[in-house]
Amino acid sequence: MIDTAIVESVGLVKDIVLTIAAVIGGFVAVRGLRTWNRQLKGGVEYELTRRLLKYSYRFRDAISRVRNPLMWSSEMPTPPAEVGKAMSDEDLRYYGLSRAYQLRWDKVNEVRNDLQTELIEAEVLWGRVVYKQFQPLFTLQNELLDSAKFALSFNLFFWSAARLTIPLPSQSSAPSRASCVRSS
Repeated sequence: MIDTAIVESVGLVKDIVLTIAAVIGGFVAVRGLRTWNRQLKGGVEYELTRRLLKYSYRFRDAISRVRNPLMWSSEMPTPPAEVGKAMSDEDLRYYGLSRAYQLRWDKVNEVRNDLQTELIEAEVLWGRVVYKQFQPLFTLQNELLDSAKFALSFNLFFWSAARLTIPLPSQSSAPSRASCVRSS
């Protein structure tokens, strides 16, 4: 019959082979999970980078529209009828110009809010360094706002002898049209 030593040896070899197979299987599984994790993280980072670039381009385009000196008459809204009756032609022109710039600036604010949302996600993944890269851009945006306010104030000074109290474009939202009132 079969020798007991041979049966024990075969059992021992079988156990060793199964142990080696389990170790190799575990190693392959861990490497596969690491690769899958890197792929997932890379996909998330790629999508975030793509969205940051897209919003950066939209921000650039919105800033370009604010900086564009050409203003179509269709961009310049007219005041409500009861307010518009009391305004001179220069006042109406200033009203339309200031509202047109406000509408342009609102688009900048909208895109910046979208960009800020993406920057928060980027900060979660890569740290504060990404936001610091965009900080000079936001500083220049604030300088542009100050320049636009100055230009509108300058135009108001020379266009309107009556000096309207029309608010200038702001970083937040568009001012109420009802706020256009002739000052005494």
